[in-house]
Amino acid sequence: MSVSDGRRLFAGRTATFFGALFFATGIYLPFFPVWLSGQGLSEPEIAIIIATPFFIRALISPTLAMFADRFADLNVAGGVYGILAALVFAGLSFVSGFWPILLLSSMAMVLWSALVPIGDAVAIVGVRRHQMDYGRVRLWGSVTFVLGNFATAEVLRAYSDDGVFELLTAAFLVGGLAAFLLPGIHDNQSPRAPARLRELVADPVLRRAVLAGSLVLATHGTYYTFGSLYWRELGFSVRTIAALWAYSVIIEICLFWVAKRLSGWGARRFLIAGGIGAVVRWTLFPLATAPALAFVLQ
Repeated sequence: MSVSDGRRLFAGRTATFFGALFFATGIYLPFFPVWLSGQGLSEPEIAIIIATPFFIRALISPTLAMFADRFADLNVAGGVYGILAALVFAGLSFVSGFWPILLLSSMAMVLWSALVPIGDAVAIVGVRRHQMDYGRVRLWGSVTFVLGNFATAEVLRAYSDDGVFELLTAAFLVGGLAAFLLPGIHDNQSPRAPARLRELVADPVLRRAVLAGSLVLATHGTYYTFGSLYWRELGFSVRTIAALWAYSVIIEICLFWVAKRLSGWGARRFLIAGGIGAVVRWTLFPLATAPALAFVLQ
């Protein structure tokens, strides 16, 4: 196999995985809160259900990573985590009420979130070994995120809120199966001792970068949880809501496409730009009560 053929095969399999992974995310982020609302849960309960997996993930991510390293290849670990997430999530069809939904959805999303670093780890190997363009591979995840938005909107129009749950469960299962398609990664290098948390925190550049990135991302928390419900209350149709989510991701796709040309910006300038964008967006967000204005702000 030639170098170019190897690069295309590696990139194609990795892009397929990202596509399956973010198709499910394109269902979960905008519309899982809508399904939760349909189960009769209050807004504080919905917020807790969406937020809890992030806290749990911060505590047990090292454990999930350790178990992933015990598999022969990272793709096998990703497949196991993805299928387990789908099976646990499917259990929501047999329960009701806040606590059972909180328990099962948190377990499923913690397992599912482990697939992102696994996919990134494989992609980074592709960049190093095959000079693969990460941005153009990763953008397929953004493309399928958009497809997930519109597919769920049509399901909501045709089948009601329960259709969201069924589509999301199927998407999780497909994502787990797609993980098995990732290129097998064998690391023959001698194992390195993991960096201690104290050593990482002692790095002033990393410390500031993590703080800045975390604060910018934290501003999106309410949007991820209540954005679709808020727009629904304003009378926006499910197609319009899906289009609002999709539109901003289309801009992301454009950014990924040209990202290599912008690498000279450096992380600092990108973090500053992201912070300014967040301030402007959330300051004006309550004023964008008509679809046209919401699209401009997105």
